[in-house]
Amino acid sequence: MLFTESITKFSKYQANIERSPVTIKAYYDDLTQFNRYLQEKYNGPMYLEDIKQKDLENYLYYLKEVKGNQPISRKRVLGTIRSFFSHAYKNEWCDQNVSAKLEPIKCQQKERQYLSEKEVNQFIDAIEHKLIRLVAQTLYYTGMRITECLNLQVDDVYLEENLIHIRQGK
Repeated sequence: MLFTESITKFSKYQANIERSPVTIKAYYDDLTQFNRYLQEKYNGPMYLEDIKQKDLENYLYYLKEVKGNQPISRKRVLGTIRSFFSHAYKNEWCDQNVSAKLEPIKCQQKERQYLSEKEVNQFIDAIEHKLIRLVAQTLYYTGMRITECLNLQVDDVYLEENLIHIRQGK
């Protein structure tokens, strides 16, 4: 099976299991970039069964040394590759999971910094547009992601119960 064909099938599988459109696009983009790398390296289309563990290792090295990707970006790409090859192997698109023995990429944990309640209130008070101020307050008080807030429907808000139903949230 052509690698491009398997990427398309994998994207359809992700849609079937209700992955978010953002996740599907990110996985598709990661795999498509890997495919481009392989096509340039081998000067032609790639078949899934021809991809070896060494190709994955070389690609991750390329992302680090040539593209200058940070560890967290390479870790995300590795997660995409692992998910893809695990699915491909389970569905017998290939004879082995060539990503199974790849070493994890270590990332330094960044200490998160948060705004104080006073800083948040100063920020919100500085917003002149009423709707944008309401969105900022909603994000702050609920911990919602921006896309979750933007996708809210009137039917998702239950004022009497002080409840908001978030669809397709993380």
